[in-house]
Amino acid sequence: MLDITAITPDIHRVVVPFLDIFTTVFVVRTPAGALLFDTATYPEDADNYLIPALDELGVTAEELKYVFISHAHRDHVGGLERFMELRPDTCIVTPNEGLKEKFTGKSLFSPADGDMLLDVLRVVEIPGHTADAVGLLDTRTGTLLTGDGLQVFGIYGSGNWGANIGLPMEHLAALERIRALTPAAIYASHDYYPCGNRACTSADVARYTYLCAAALHHIRGFIAAHPELDNAALSALYNETTGLPKVGSHVFGGMRRAMEAGEI
Repeated sequence: MLDITAITPDIHRVVVPFLDIFTTVFVVRTPAGALLFDTATYPEDADNYLIPALDELGVTAEELKYVFISHAHRDHVGGLERFMELRPDTCIVTPNEGLKEKFTGKSLFSPADGDMLLDVLRVVEIPGHTADAVGLLDTRTGTLLTGDGLQVFGIYGSGNWGANIGLPMEHLAALERIRALTPAAIYASHDYYPCGNRACTSADVARYTYLCAAALHHIRGFIAAHPELDNAALSALYNETTGLPKVGSHVFGGMRRAMEAGEI
């Protein structure tokens, strides 16, 4: 059974099971056409969730103009190849060079921050989790779809999950740009501690972006408090003692490099 929820009259959230958590895709409609935000994890997700959701919402192949990829991790792009077999005329929107090479011969658009899609959807660069992470701001309602771009303190779940912001300075700069856009709501692709997958009031949005920055400063403080530990030992200690979602050694490495460069 499909799990589809309208979060605005023109944006629907489609929840797709993924191991012990879930990932989310979004269907966005505009007068100029429709867009699918991400493609879930597995090829069969295109058959079992993506196409059925579009059909249930009445989005035809002719109406669907774009499939927008927030970043190239498997749980967001795994269904893309199969989806393009089923909807071959859809334009892929991604800045990721690997995906552009893989889908040479397909209609492709490489977005930059501020680009507009379908007249009302603004591309928002959100580096940090990956260098090429992008989201979409629906300028009609101020709804910002972030994929994994805004992770707060990370995902609770099995040992597979945690927090993964390896580019701290780029992420802090992205947070400032997002605050300047004054989104009315934020919707993420997973449940991130402690905010879940959404922030639906101005106060909640302010708290969400504040906590995204606070998570990075918490890691900075943890490094400063344990100068004798290398990144692997910091990660192990943090994961054993804080009670927060896990943080990998590469995240400590990214923060340490920023600290040593005097950037933070």
